[in-house]
Amino acid sequence: MSDRWLWSLPAIGLLLLMLAVGNQLHRIGELDRMRPVAGVVTDLERDGCPIIRFRTSRGEQRRVPATVCSLGSYMVGQQVALYYDPANTNAVRVDSFVDNWFASLALSGIGLPLLVVGGLLLGNGTETSPRGKRLLRHGRPVSARLIAVRRNPSSTLNNVQAWQLVLQWHDVQTGYVRLFHSEDLWLDPKPFLKGDEMTVLIDPADPRQYWVDTRHLPSLTGVHG
Repeated sequence: MSDRWLWSLPAIGLLLLMLAVGNQLHRIGELDRMRPVAGVVTDLERDGCPIIRFRTSRGEQRRVPATVCSLGSYMVGQQVALYYDPANTNAVRVDSFVDNWFASLALSGIGLPLLVVGGLLLGNGTETSPRGKRLLRHGRPVSARLIAVRRNPSSTLNNVQAWQLVLQWHDVQTGYVRLFHSEDLWLDPKPFLKGDEMTVLIDPADPRQYWVDTRHLPSLTGVHG
């Protein structure tokens, strides 16, 4: 699966929110052209849609179906507040919370979580983990050689495995060769890597405490912990 799906979450969320706003503005514009009138439910269709009768300002009787239908919401003989367009008496809207807000709230209810979650995932990519912040202040920078760019099967998000950098550093003071693993990255870093040397910040008192500096990579990086 492409890493572009992370960008699609906030994009789809924003699109749905824009549709919700557009739908509500269209609804408000419709109501501005319409007149209020009282109607009565004369019949119910199988899907619960009521047939509503009302009288226009010219004394004409009209029978129209509601635009939003649900079983059990209406009863025959029930009084219903309506809006109708005098220029087109077939254009009728029931004046209820569901009819006025359902479509916009449904779009917003899907779009807002996508926008927030997607934004958090993208935003986290620009933040440095607490360990990284500590080592940026007090750590010792060393130059390590990049030896692998791999998927991390132990870290997944929505069944997508994170990317991880593996680096090697020869500690001349102790003679040890140490391996460093970056925090999870949620964008394939290979196109953005320049050369095979990267900075790693280590704790001078304990080189096992380290942080691979990936701040030079694009902002869509890992969800750091």
